[in-house]
Amino acid sequence: MAERPARPFVEVGLVEVQEKRGNYSASELMEALRSRAGEAGCDGVIFLGDNDAVASSTSTRVNTTTAPAMTGTGSTTTSTANTSTQTGTLNGYRGSCIVYSDATAAAPGA
Repeated sequence: MAERPARPFVEVGLVEVQEKRGNYSASELMEALRSRAGEAGCDGVIFLGDNDAVASSTSTRVNTTTAPAMTGTGSTTTSTANTSTQTGTLNGYRGSCIVYSDATAAAPGA
């Protein structure tokens, strides 16, 4: 629905969805928002806006090499660490969960 319903309603909560991994299209996220609202018992959801978040992850890789000592006995161990950070935006949407406050049942597909 692209506009507020004509029927009387009450806003009873907030519904949010956000990517965890992967790239989801706007329509997939909107469908997830509607689905989550339905699971929560909402009669509908009013779109409130984006719910994007910036997320980053850091990984460190350590390489260790051991070589015999140049003189005498023993060995020499060398370690190098490579750290990389990835930053990205997790897309999401937020909506208001509504429940109709009149006794009229919703028409199928509405």
